[in-house]
Amino acid sequence: MGMYAGLIALALGSYLGVSWFIDGVRAASVSLVAVGLLVLLFGVGVDFVLATVLPGSKGRCRVLFVPRKGSPVCVAGLEIKAADEAMSALSKR
Repeated sequence: MGMYAGLIALALGSYLGVSWFIDGVRAASVSLVAVGLLVLLFGVGVDFVLATVLPGSKGRCRVLFVPRKGSPVCVAGLEIKAADEAMSALSKR
């Protein structure tokens, strides 16, 4: 749920922030430009916190497998110790 909330915050923050920033540039309004940048940065920040910082603080991680051919696969919500052990076992093969 945190990832989806972060994506919604990123989308809304990007859309509104960039819209207000462009309107501020067109109108030569420093305050509208500043508010647009703040909304954009707030959306990016909320997305970062909800998608990266909170899962990391719970001792969880994501592992991304990128094969030479085919699509990458991401496994999320893994215990860090278990992920390290699995990656060590894979590297020995």
